[in-house]
Amino acid sequence: MMIYSSWRWVVLLPLLTKPVSFVFFGGVISSFIIFPLLYSQEVQEWKGNVNNIHNMGSFYDPDNSGGVIATENYTHHPSPYTEVQVKTLLFSNTGSPQECNAKVRDFLNSLKNIRPRNISVVLTRVCINRGFAIGRFADDNTLISVLPMHDKSYNLAGVKIRKSTIIEKPTFLKSVLNSSNAWPALIIIFLSMLISYLLSLIAGGYLRVLNVYASTDGLTGCLRREAFYAKATYELAKCKKNNLPFSVLVIDLDHLREVNNSFGHEKGDLAISLCAKKILKCLRSNDFVGRVGGDEFIVALKNTGASEAFLIANRIREAVKSIKLEGLFLSVSIGISQYDKDNASLQEVISKADANLYIAKRQRNDVVY
Repeated sequence: MMIYSSWRWVVLLPLLTKPVSFVFFGGVISSFIIFPLLYSQEVQEWKGNVNNIHNMGSFYDPDNSGGVIATENYTHHPSPYTEVQVKTLLFSNTGSPQECNAKVRDFLNSLKNIRPRNISVVLTRVCINRGFAIGRFADDNTLISVLPMHDKSYNLAGVKIRKSTIIEKPTFLKSVLNSSNAWPALIIIFLSMLISYLLSLIAGGYLRVLNVYASTDGLTGCLRREAFYAKATYELAKCKKNNLPFSVLVIDLDHLREVNNSFGHEKGDLAISLCAKKILKCLRSNDFVGRVGGDEFIVALKNTGASEAFLIANRIREAVKSIKLEGLFLSVSIGISQYDKDNASLQEVISKADANLYIAKRQRNDVVY
């Protein structure tokens, strides 16, 4: 059975199995998989940071009660999309609510987007009640926590303020260009392209061998019937388009039945094989032949008129006649037909050649056109 329903696909097969195109295809496919995954990972990390800020219920840093109060003033970025600022305000007058109110108010007023109505709530919780305050006192993506700090006598000695902010939402381009993501992605793409290259070499060789087995007759080396008709239809269409002649030879081995009956089918197969070899040797590089029956062959002659086809047919006839097979004398009868307006299709051209073959068979070892 022919794998390719159209000879056009057989002609395009080398293009489809070229390593360069296969490598490019593998790189594109892996890119379409890797980069969206990287972007999705960045988005999930960003969402996790947002959830941490929106759902954080308390500020777990110790209030230093009974210990030495440490001063911390720093800014750091836990992820590319978040920023944390920590500020320690120490009071010179330990336990003074007034100093606490003044310093905390000044600091909060220095921050961006602070909602003024929230400042009094923070001051009451921290400076008066000595509890901690936490909330989205600015915008929804900013969480501010204020923790009172006490000395050994449990006097209010200062406050620690922590501001956590979502800087931005990740973008596809930024996640792709992120160096921590880009190098692993490039390595994966390179490996995908390398694997694609190796697969291309394997698949290309396998498909070509498979196509040869599928389209070639094992006994004669000629095209199988389906492969011949597919290729001949394709080549005839090209000749029509370019206004070039196209001829066919229908060849039949004479007296094959007598050979099978007298010497056995093994000898008959040998006669067919030898005949096919002679036909192939007589053809030009652009000609091709198919075995379409037990002892019947059809030769397609591109850019060839009937007169030139007649010369080729006689060359084949003489070549087969020269075969010596243990006392057997082989010969062929050949019918010729050329494409013209009256024979518009391949089947019509072959039918005309087949009719001429019927005439040639009356004489045996003859050529008719």
